[in-house]
Amino acid sequence: MNILALALLGAVMVGEGSGPEQQGTPTQAAPPSRTEQVPLLDTYWKLVALADLKPTEQPGSREPHVVFHTAGGAVTGSDGCNSIRATYTLDGESLKIGVLMGTLMACPVPDRLDRRFREALVIARSWRISDGKLTLLDADGTVLARFDPRLDR
Repeated sequence: MNILALALLGAVMVGEGSGPEQQGTPTQAAPPSRTEQVPLLDTYWKLVALADLKPTEQPGSREPHVVFHTAGGAVTGSDGCNSIRATYTLDGESLKIGVLMGTLMACPVPDRLDRRFREALVIARSWRISDGKLTLLDADGTVLARFDPRLDR
């Protein structure tokens, strides 16, 4: 192969993978930009605040989170101790989560975060996503819980 052909081949190889579709990797998704809208459905939402309480990681505990699944209208997740599952209905920004079911393991959870998280889910009546973060609100518009998306799942 002559030098010109090698130079052209090298230029093509360098150019490949430099487009925007190549950013991030399948195992590590790039975080959403402030203007990018993260979908409510089928996103892993990690709890970052419950009213004024910020959950802290405890040894042996599970990460409090929810996923609103498109298929079957189910919401699943963890309250920080037990797995939870319920049905949900959406109408625009209105949200109604049905009766929560879950496992019944005894776990030492600080500030009864598990119980408070389940209660917040049941009384949630609306949702909004702003700057890529999910907020659940009660019927009066009071913030119940805030979540960050985990796009690496």
